[in-house]
Amino acid sequence: MLKKNILTLIIISLVFLGWFFRDFFQNNFLKSEEKIIEINSNQETKKENNSEEILKDEVIAKGQIKTAILIKEQEIIYFNQNNFLKTDLIGKKRETLSSFPFPNLREITCSKNGKNCLLKTDVFGTFDLEKKEIKKLNSQIKEVSFNFQQDGLIYLFKENNHYQLNTADLFGKNWLQLQTIKGDNIKIKVNPKKNELVYFFQELTGEERGIFLTNLIKNNQPEKIVDKNIIDVKWSPSGKKLLFSFYDNSTVPQRVNLGFYDFQQKQEFEIGIPSISEKCAWSEGSDILYCGALTNAENLDFNLEKWENREFVSKDFFWEINLNNSERKRLFQSKKQYPLVDAFNLFVFRGELFFIDKISGNLIKREL
Repeated sequence: MLKKNILTLIIISLVFLGWFFRDFFQNNFLKSEEKIIEINSNQETKKENNSEEILKDEVIAKGQIKTAILIKEQEIIYFNQNNFLKTDLIGKKRETLSSFPFPNLREITCSKNGKNCLLKTDVFGTFDLEKKEIKKLNSQIKEVSFNFQQDGLIYLFKENNHYQLNTADLFGKNWLQLQTIKGDNIKIKVNPKKNELVYFFQELTGEERGIFLTNLIKNNQPEKIVDKNIIDVKWSPSGKKLLFSFYDNSTVPQRVNLGFYDFQQKQEFEIGIPSISEKCAWSEGSDILYCGALTNAENLDFNLEKWENREFVSKDFFWEINLNNSERKRLFQSKKQYPLVDAFNLFVFRGELFFIDKISGNLIKREL
């Protein structure tokens, strides 16, 4: 009996040894061990990814988004890879409005009633959101904006060596000439609350440099309100302040700075943060700014064209700036929670900051 039991144990042991050496020489044993390691590794990665998902920015839409705008206080219209799309404020309900091949689309602005949008490309056009139709404007129109008070258009029409500042309906018809402006590379920005606009000669020095204010009803002489080398401007929602960015030529390397003009005090102020208006958003109350400050690892001089073409990439520091008392506060300082971005197309709504990240191409929302 004892001999039988010993013999049985020997046979069982030989069977286990046979399995072992079979797996060993066929490499199944090592594969089995690696598989266990992979599972553990995936579990760790999954935990880390879940942690990042909790902490990271809230992405409203992914892609290579060029421009986005809030309409009707509940929808965002944006342009991504030749598609016009609409989404809600959390990016869940998404709808394609239309698909058009528009290379070099720089900006979308919408009328007050949210029925029409103005497309700023090499050739300008209006987009009817209800009919989903695009009407191209005259190719001689070089700069155009909505007339927010009359729901029409204000534009610069190229004529010989000067521009005519005109008003028209949404299709560029029934036009009325306002002023003649000499020069080139002119930009216009219309006051959202008054029949007036500012224009400036982008990135020029000499007599043409500065910001000029003109009335859209009275045929008066334009007034120069700021005398600086202007990069871009942005009206406050109330129309009482005008944010602008400019080159400070007194420094080497050339520095970019922010300032604003207060129309009630009739005075300009420097903010002292290296940024441009395109990287800032006005608060809904108009007296607080949220800006991404320009930083560059290579310490390159900022140039608007290079930045637009991604030859200059910024890793922004965000600031909240109170224009009433000059107080400022750093925002989103946790790199783990808030990845570095190159923000543009910023707007604020209900205590949240929306912007497009030039690095990832995503439309992002952050809680203020």
